[in-house]
Amino acid sequence: MNLPYFLCIETSSGFCSVALSRGSDFIYQALESEKNRTADRINLLIEEVITNSEITFKDLNAIAISGGPGSYTGLRIGVAVAKGLAYALRIPLIHVETFITMKSKLEEVCGSKFDRYIPMIDARRMDAFTAILNEQNEYILEPQCLTIDQALIEKWSQNYRIVIFGHELNKFNILLQENPFIIYLNNITLEAKYMITSAHEKYFKNQFEDIAYYEPRYYKKFHSSSK
Repeated sequence: MNLPYFLCIETSSGFCSVALSRGSDFIYQALESEKNRTADRINLLIEEVITNSEITFKDLNAIAISGGPGSYTGLRIGVAVAKGLAYALRIPLIHVETFITMKSKLEEVCGSKFDRYIPMIDARRMDAFTAILNEQNEYILEPQCLTIDQALIEKWSQNYRIVIFGHELNKFNILLQENPFIIYLNNITLEAKYMITSAHEKYFKNQFEDIAYYEPRYYKKFHSSSK
């Protein structure tokens, strides 16, 4: 059986990365570590991945995009590139939920098991894009934008062993570090290679997006001062 090649694109955090897999096997990843350079770097990262993997664009079987929530500008650029590639190559487009990608990295980095997983992405002021997942990647709280305060943290931490994780969440440090019932990890960055498992599963279930109508999941109205 010839295993399919997936090109995974992650731009939802303001950083960007691109990874290639064959089936569920990771092959290569290219990352841009400087923030807000998605527009001028994403195509170069894609070229780097293809060149170093010794395949051609015609070998690709699907494009996977991390579809939000997250940076409005990053999502918009990433989705436009992913849709363009999928359309030009006549291959499927796969939506991978950003919070599932974050949880996949957490599990590799941390290794511990929790009752509740709460990923967070900064949404300015004291807001964050967040959700609550169980170990089986089922949503207990659907993705949304919330104002994070003491009352909410205390509500979440009752009767459960929870982990709150993300990157650049320094504004929440006092709220989260002072709660003894919470494991708080502020070093979980997004990387395209952690999209592979979801992309692989969706490909073999034929869970593809309509390229013409697909839009990222913003979960917050865009304002000119937003990311």
